[in-house]
Amino acid sequence: MAFWDGNVSIDFMDPANWSNDAAPNATEFVTIDSFGFSFNPTLFSGVSVSIRELTMSARPFSVQGSLTATNFAELTGTANLSIASTGEVTVGGVGVVVAGGALNNLGTLNST
Repeated sequence: MAFWDGNVSIDFMDPANWSNDAAPNATEFVTIDSFGFSFNPTLFSGVSVSIRELTMSARPFSVQGSLTATNFAELTGTANLSIASTGEVTVGGVGVVVAGGALNNLGTLNST
């Protein structure tokens, strides 16, 4: 399980921004909440990553690149998932569950 702590920057792929000091991979359950410092995560344009699940309860997360969550993505509380015009999010399983927060899509959102 990987928890965003945003210790050094906004870079989603920087290992120093994660509780386990490793960038998320295809087997990770990723949680973005209010834990940690003030940097909010951004997956930059041109970067692709696959994770197992995404759970968000706070903080904005900007996807400018390509994110795949093979099981599901869940937004609660004040979470804000923003897909930029260059961004693509693909979600498997039950898809995206929005039980609070917001989903802002200017790019591509796929369900498999």
